[in-house]
Amino acid sequence: AAALKKGGAGEGALTKLKTLIAADCDLEDASLLFPSLPRSLETLELRGNRFRIASMETLSSVLEARWLPFLVSLDLSDNPLGPLGVRALAKGLAAPLQVLKLARTGVKEKGVEALAEVLKGKKVTSLLTLDLAGNKLFSAGLKPLAAAFTIPGVAPTLQTLILKDNSLTQSSDPERREHAPLNRLLPRTS
Repeated sequence: AAALKKGGAGEGALTKLKTLIAADCDLEDASLLFPSLPRSLETLELRGNRFRIASMETLSSVLEARWLPFLVSLDLSDNPLGPLGVRALAKGLAAPLQVLKLARTGVKEKGVEALAEVLKGKKVTSLLTLDLAGNKLFSAGLKPLAAAFTIPGVAPTLQTLILKDNSLTQSSDPERREHAPLNRLLPRTS
């Protein structure tokens, strides 16, 4: 955060950098990486690393401080964020973000609740794509998101919602079978 205030980060040769792909780089601690990202970034692809809650708290503070005002695409797929990491990240999410990829991050129901709260607060009305594939959400995990989508003006630009490999017709309780509320996610036709 100190680098953000000083304005020292992101100056020099990288001031025009639009895309940073640091996928599968075995990154774990991002306390120095995120605050030093160039402000010009539009796409940040960090899939397949080892980011957890502490890294997401740092990234969230960078996003909340509007250090990356042009960021439209964020891919954190295949990181062990868990519900607490997603909750930490969600606090900083804001427009102009258009693509958020959280596939196979262990979001679970609590992480989806945090994302639903951000959507309900209309902080990311610019969102076009939300990828939650492979998170074992089960039917209960989708309910907070479905409830958020019933509110007028929530995610008005959303075009793609990726939910594959989430066991949406199963309950986390193997004795109970229930279906995810997909009908709430789909637009109503007259």
